[in-house]
Amino acid sequence: MANIMGGHHGDRAAAAPAVEEADIQAVLQELIRDHMDEYGGEQQQQPLLPTPTPVTHTTWTNDHHDDGSTTSTTSADEPCLTFHVRDKQVPVAFRDVLSTFWDSDPRLDTECHTCEQPIVDEPPIQTISLPVVGPASEVLVANTTPRLHVRVTNRHYSCLKAANIPWVPVSHVWEDSIRTANQSKPETYHNHEEAAATLLRTLEALLDAAVDTYEPSTEFWHDYFSVPQWDRHAQQALLLRIPSIYYDAQEILIHMSDLLGGYIMTLMPDGPSEFSAAAALRFMPALQALCSSQWMERMWVLLEYSLCRRACVMDRSDYVWRRAPDRGGSGGGGAMMPDTFTSLVRNRHSILIGLFRHAKTFARRLKDGFLAGLTDKQQEPRNLCLGEALELVARTKCQLFRDKFLAINMLLHRTAPPAGSESAAIVPESATEACAWVWKTALTRRDFSLLLLQPREPQRGSDPPIRIPSWLIGHGDLAAAEWDLGSQRAPPQYPVRFTDSSTIETELDFMGTIEEIHYLDPEDLGEAAGVEAAIGILCSLDSDWDSGTRGLSAAELVDGLNRIFPLDAIHTAMAQMIGGLTYTLVARQNQDRRFTLKVDRCVAEYLAAPSRSVQRQYVAQRVTQLLKYDTHFAGGISAEITRLTTSRHIARSRNKRGAANGEPICAARCAEPACRALTVFRLDLRESAKVGDRLYRFPGLSYAGTVENGVGLVLDHAGRITGRMRFGPPRCGCQTRQTVQIR
Repeated sequence: MANIMGGHHGDRAAAAPAVEEADIQAVLQELIRDHMDEYGGEQQQQPLLPTPTPVTHTTWTNDHHDDGSTTSTTSADEPCLTFHVRDKQVPVAFRDVLSTFWDSDPRLDTECHTCEQPIVDEPPIQTISLPVVGPASEVLVANTTPRLHVRVTNRHYSCLKAANIPWVPVSHVWEDSIRTANQSKPETYHNHEEAAATLLRTLEALLDAAVDTYEPSTEFWHDYFSVPQWDRHAQQALLLRIPSIYYDAQEILIHMSDLLGGYIMTLMPDGPSEFSAAAALRFMPALQALCSSQWMERMWVLLEYSLCRRACVMDRSDYVWRRAPDRGGSGGGGAMMPDTFTSLVRNRHSILIGLFRHAKTFARRLKDGFLAGLTDKQQEPRNLCLGEALELVARTKCQLFRDKFLAINMLLHRTAPPAGSESAAIVPESATEACAWVWKTALTRRDFSLLLLQPREPQRGSDPPIRIPSWLIGHGDLAAAEWDLGSQRAPPQYPVRFTDSSTIETELDFMGTIEEIHYLDPEDLGEAAGVEAAIGILCSLDSDWDSGTRGLSAAELVDGLNRIFPLDAIHTAMAQMIGGLTYTLVARQNQDRRFTLKVDRCVAEYLAAPSRSVQRQYVAQRVTQLLKYDTHFAGGISAEITRLTTSRHIARSRNKRGAANGEPICAARCAEPACRALTVFRLDLRESAKVGDRLYRFPGLSYAGTVENGVGLVLDHAGRITGRMRFGPPRCGCQTRQTVQIR
């Protein structure tokens, strides 16, 4: 993809493995090591299956001397390639390679090859291909003199699409020499001889590989050659075209320069449908190599793949996998398969999950972690919310932090702005201003997920200071923001307005003012001990209950406990469909006609027993069983999942984020004079939250990781966000709708 922003691909250097969970990486290493020890050998470094014969081509290298200097094996003045531009042939010496491609060389400047009109007010879409001379089948190959012949074609982007030209954008990781050369225009070619050699090697390898893989008319868009990196204006304009280039192409080519072809063959379809656990270990090095490849770690290539329709893969030997593997050894290759990358990523999930426990964890990481939601190329891609886009981009690497906001914006919009509007759509250069620009753009599309991002408060500056809007989470570091609510299930009913540059105004339901905040131990929320503590909170909310003049009703207890031990939309559906479980009072009463009576007895026994007594512990255990909070509901799909374990996972996740004091259980009182009901809510508070803050709900809004119609915010008196609500459906039925300003 294009390194069109000063270095936004230029950072694509080698880095640590992309697998985030340390335990998964450790399990893989242990499995592979044990497997090798079992057979008395060292870890295998070669492909597990034969690699197709690599395409051979000229080597462009530098000679390294003892003093550290380098000398190119190609003479600086020697023509090393020839451009075919319409009916002209333009020889280029080695010293001029970078400037010719990257400095808008007028010799490559032509009118549009399709409409024959000048290309003005937009940069040309410049593609490269092998030149065709004489009969259409006679293709000039790379071994002619001068060494390399390249056809250069310029078009309006609209003409490229209208002409139905087969073009293939290339997604790849930038090499160090290219990155360095991209950062500054050199005084002389000697400053970047290695970059010029790298560019030539890449060009030759791509065109050589294309001879046997693509039709002769296929053209390639590659940011090494198609983007004038030293022409800032053209570079910026092309940056805005990237979503369209990768989205409109019928397929793209992913170059994974550090992935062996044998590993790709191992992970491709048409392998054995069943095999032993011992044989399964042979897949582990391939999966590890795939997940830890440089390509898997970079931000811009993730964006490119998310936009494309289909993707083939090019391996370390420059072999393009565009057909199914020829496992029979006939040498001709299998059937045409123009989506090999997606196939190799998806193919082994179901097989590995059924083999053994460690593979289950790894396969889920491969399926639901990196590229989550992006491999369903057979269907129209669903729209991501900003929180999901942030989650994808935050784990990747890029050189300029500001570019991460540009990538988020592209993931959300997927296509470039109309021609002529580029200047108005350029993201600001300042990272904080870029964050505000992207966040505001999302809000105007009723994407409220940015308001629900939570700061990782142990990281300095994650919670915006007073001079920055409280909703600008992530402005200094995307890793300081957490999104864990999943995809949007239902949109909010009301849009937002901006009263000034930092103030958002919208209509919200006022749920009440927070009067009490209780903190429970995260581990207790997965045990009956947490149920005991929760019953104590519910009984303390009203002085009448505590004095014994009236008892906590079964309906109040069940509703309160369901709020303190919540289930999101996904787990609720799983519990109903697989486990046959429902948790409301009405549903449990339909299943057990004596349910309400049993709960009332438990409440009476609890109130009659001394505080922290064995009897109260027994009552909590009994209530847990009555409500089926300890009943597994995922069948054979997973290890134990109950309402209690899910509740503990929520608390542990928040604790892992760095939240202090425990899990906040808050009591908020309805503002309606005729009601004044006090309701408990399990909220996700920031450190700045306090008693007296106000709780609001977004009418209609819900996500996969929330309850239906239970999403909201906690605001202080100045309108700054101090927390969020995930599991707070209305209880009393009062509708107190207010126009609220969020600052």
